[in-house]
Parts: sequence; C-alpha cells; structure tokens
Amino acid sequence: MVKYFAYGSNMDLQRIKSRGVNVYNIEKGLLDNWRLVFNVIDEDVAGSGFANIQPYEKSQVEGIIYSIDELSVINLDKFEDYPIDYSKEILKVKNESNQYIECLVYVGQLDRLRLSLKPTSSYLQFILNGRSLLSEKYYEKLADINTLNL
Repeated sequence: MVKYFAYGSNMDLQRIKSRGVNVYNIEKGLLDNWRLVFNVIDEDVAGSGFANIQPYEKSQVEGIIYSIDELSVINLDKFEDYPIDYSKEILKVKNESNQYIECLVYVGQLDRLRLSLKPTSSYLQFILNGRSLLSEKYYEKLADINTLNL
C-alpha cells in the first residue's frame, strides 16, 4: 500500500476514482512548512495554472491522505504528467492522529512553473469538493482564490 497526499484536484473523490485509482482508506492530512500555489502551466488554457506546493515557513497545506495500490500510482503518473509537469517526492504529512506519515506527493517541475497563473473556476471546484476533510478556515481561503471563469 502507498500513502498518497492529495492537495489539488485529486481531493475530489469521484475525480480520483475516474483516473483509475483504487482508494482503500481516506484521512485528513496536513503538510507543515509548505504552501499551496497555482503555478504549474496549463497548456490548454492561457493564464491557467494547476495546483502545486512550495516550501514556505510557518505555512500549512491541508489535503487528503489516500491509501492506494501500486497500479494506482502508475495511473496517477499519467494524469499528473509525471515526470514532465510534476516530480514525485516523499514528504512527511501529519494525519488526524498527529502522526507523521511518509507520503507520495507530486511537486511541480521547476521548468513548468510560471508566476501570475490562476486556476480555472471549474478546476478549483474539484479542490473545493474535498471540503469534508478540510478545516472551515482553509476551505474559506480556497473559496476566495481568484480564478479564471472557465
């Protein structure tokens, strides 16, 4: 079993399952000293960016820790355009029991990042669909993100 930390559109359970990912367990996750940004270039929509995380002191990214199988990782690699758009890292993510768990995390490749990108409203909605596993404060912060109306 692989622990995978989703912080972007894969927080939408229907979306991740539609990508051929077998989910065996779901729990809240918290990544300390990182922040959520939208700076991975979306080649299909000018000015649009996909979710990414960057190291940032005293910040946190909320998300979902999924328990998935190896075949699911291969399927995720395709949808995350690994290794072109994202690299894979193992990061320590805090679960609901305040234990740190080593999780697979996709992080944007440096040559695929641009400043001043925004998510589309439809893309952000996938992220907002993870609401049941997010704090109200974090959800409200996400809901206030300026988007491209697509």
